[in-house]
Amino acid sequence: MKKEAVNSENLRLYIRKLEEWPEDKPPNPADFELLQRKTPLTSAEKDRLDSLAEGHARRARAALNTNAYNQAIIEMTKVVQFRPLDPALRVELAHIYLQRSLERGYKRSDRQRAVKIAKTALALNPADSRAKSLLQDYRRMNSSFSSIRNRKYILPILLLAGIIGAITVWQRNLLDSSKTAARNAPSTLPLEQVSPSEKRIVDVDTGSFNDGSWEVEIVRAEVGRRNDDSFVQILGKLNVSTEYVEAMHLLAKGKDASGDTLFTIPWTVFDNDSPVMFPGDSTAFILFRWLVKPETSVDKLEIAPLEIELLQEKPNWDRKSPVLVWDTSRPESVSVDAEIRRFEVIEAYDRQVLTMDLALTNSGMPDISRLSLNISLGSDLPDFSYNPVRIEDPVMSGGERRVWTMVMGFPLDAVLENRDVTIRIIEAKS
Repeated sequence: MKKEAVNSENLRLYIRKLEEWPEDKPPNPADFELLQRKTPLTSAEKDRLDSLAEGHARRARAALNTNAYNQAIIEMTKVVQFRPLDPALRVELAHIYLQRSLERGYKRSDRQRAVKIAKTALALNPADSRAKSLLQDYRRMNSSFSSIRNRKYILPILLLAGIIGAITVWQRNLLDSSKTAARNAPSTLPLEQVSPSEKRIVDVDTGSFNDGSWEVEIVRAEVGRRNDDSFVQILGKLNVSTEYVEAMHLLAKGKDASGDTLFTIPWTVFDNDSPVMFPGDSTAFILFRWLVKPETSVDKLEIAPLEIELLQEKPNWDRKSPVLVWDTSRPESVSVDAEIRRFEVIEAYDRQVLTMDLALTNSGMPDISRLSLNISLGSDLPDFSYNPVRIEDPVMSGGERRVWTMVMGFPLDAVLENRDVTIRIIEAKS
């Protein structure tokens, strides 16, 4: 039997049409049928589309298993675009957003996105029990604690105990549910051989930051292609020189050799849920996006400020100096200084929630590529582990200072206000 050929241009046109539908406004069945009539796919092209979708789904779940939430969201968003009428895949994407929210101190934008996606899944299938459960749990918890101050730090502690088990069950069942839904769709999702990435380094223009208020360091910038999908990736650091900054949003542009703009990508480096950046602070940033157009024409990138929210005056917070203890062999010439800028205790429903902004400075000369901590407020209270510098992050250079928000839960009867904070360094690699 003669095998049908894949018309790559026709398939790309079909995928482009799928990507034009907003994530929260999927096509109705009539719209989807109209697309299939206007841009008909051969059996070989359908198989190729299914293969691409399954490859993205597999990479999303693998990324989630390693807590690589950003990559998991990118990959699962592609799957949703390729299968816009499958509510199970949207619920799975909502779960990933919710887990990233919990990982980041119940970040508001992520949980709101999760709820929006779950509502869209429910609109596609009003009987979807997983979407209903997610929305019901979210509404119940927010209703109970809507009057509590700073609930964006409190709710993850309260909500986690109630839904973490459900999330585990959901994730275990979603793959089977997705496959069942796929069998009822026009085609299935066969396994795909993942091809290695092809990528190249490109220059980045950061001239828009030359006013002296900011310093941008690009660690790596590249464009490439994987499984016929083009992408751009930027890894870097931004240093605040003179301002107190509450939020920063940047704009990346891709340019061709003639200077024409091929694409623009807005992205958030840090927002109002992040700690305030003081003069001298640095923050790492990672941008990864799939591109609609091929990357072959990209000659260079440009990064510029898009929106910056400044504080008008220096925050008047009490500060603490934690005790630093090395519980691992200390690399030669490496030293770390620490400061707690904001130490707040809030009484929640069944526990106390402590939030604090921890600023760490690499006061030694070598770069720090990995840093793991254990945070303690006393032997009578539970310790908390944290990995502020991970292997995928830009290294923490000598003299560099970064700040993170810690969120910890303690018993209601614990006395926290006058506690000393001990930070034990479990791992530090340069």
